[in-house]
Amino acid sequence: MCSLLSKKAKDLVNEDEAKATFKKMARNEFTVDDFLSQIQQIKKLGSMEGILKMIPGMGQAMKQVKGMAPPDAEIKKIEAIIQSMTKKERRDHNILNGSRRLRIANGSGTQVSDVNKFIKQFIEAKKMMSQFMKMGMGKFAGRGGMGFPF
Repeated sequence: MCSLLSKKAKDLVNEDEAKATFKKMARNEFTVDDFLSQIQQIKKLGSMEGILKMIPGMGQAMKQVKGMAPPDAEIKKIEAIIQSMTKKERRDHNILNGSRRLRIANGSGTQVSDVNKFIKQFIEAKKMMSQFMKMGMGKFAGRGGMGFPF
């Protein structure tokens, strides 16, 4: 089963893009645009539940893991938030002040609290990726890993 997931991922993920993403992570230059790209690659593999089902032993653990993986509706919300940002905002989330967050929320059909939650999650994911890179995990992932931020 896991080989099915691996084969499907290799067919859908562009290795050059993955390497470029890892280089950005290593330099701590990962942007919201990169995050969106990663989400879109994951979506190509199918629903989160479907991906988890392809991993051996996950049948039993699905009940426990269900709360950890973002549901597909949450992923759609995140995509809408990102797509409501300007290119400048996607490159530098630090410029997001209150009025920009309100515009993004209105444009994405969400609440300002949803935008704030996403930005907080993005910052945490970015920190985590940076820590993995510092621990040397990036050198393994750069050899054909998929580079998903979550």
